[in-house]
Amino acid sequence: MEVKMSFETAAGLWLLIGLICVIMIAKTQDNSNKDDLLFSIFLIFFGPLNLLILLLIRSCRD
Repeated sequence: MEVKMSFETAAGLWLLIGLICVIMIAKTQDNSNKDDLLFSIFLIFFGPLNLLILLLIRSCRD
């Protein structure tokens, strides 16, 4: 069974999941340790970029 998802839906879903993760980490972390929060923010912005690269590769192959 193959689930088809558009690029916009996948990127939006990734951003939503990442935002929830950042909020959860920000609520559980104390103010002295911000490395995990910055790493989560990095992952949020890297995720859609990675999806965009995969989409470009797929469109070039067709």
